[in-house]
Amino acid sequence: MLTYWIPDEPCMLLGTTTHQIGVGGFVINDNKEVLVVKEKKCPSRCYGIWKLPTGFVNKSEEIFSGAVREVKEETGIDTTFVELLAFRHAHYMAFEKSDLFFICMLKPASSEITIDESEIAAAKVLVVKEKKCPSRCHGIWKLPTGFINKSEEIFSGAVREIKEETG
Repeated sequence: MLTYWIPDEPCMLLGTTTHQIGVGGFVINDNKEVLVVKEKKCPSRCYGIWKLPTGFVNKSEEIFSGAVREVKEETGIDTTFVELLAFRHAHYMAFEKSDLFFICMLKPASSEITIDESEIAAAKVLVVKEKKCPSRCHGIWKLPTGFINKSEEIFSGAVREIKEETG
C-alpha cells in the first residue's frame, strides 16, 4: 500500500498490521472425546504431535466463527460454538507480530472426519482420561495445567504438561 501524508506533521498511518489473531477449536462430544489433528507442514518441534485444529481469523470474521470454520476446513466436522475457554497474548511471533490466540469450546454436529489433505496429515478423536482429584475439586473436569520451566518454550512446556497429566 502506497501512502502520502499531506499535513505538515508526523504520519499517523500504521506501516503494517501489528497483530495476528489465531483460533483453536476444542471440540468435545458427549462421550468426552476430543477432536485432534496432525499438521502436514509444521516446524520440526511440533511434527507428529496431535493438537487441536487451529488457524487464523479472516478479516472481519468473529473469533467464534473462525474457530468453527477452521474445524470444518481441516476435519470436515460441523460444530456449534459453546464458549470461549482461554486466550493468550504473545509478542514477536511469526513475522515479528504480536499474536492473540483464542481457544473456543465447540460441540460437534457431525461425526464423519474428512481431512483437508493439503494441510492435515491425520485427524481422530481421543478419549479424555479423568484423573483423581482432591476432595475440594471433586466432580470438576479441567484441562491439563502446569508451570513452564524457565528455559522451555511455551509450546514445548504445554505438550509436556499434557503428557504428564494425561499419560
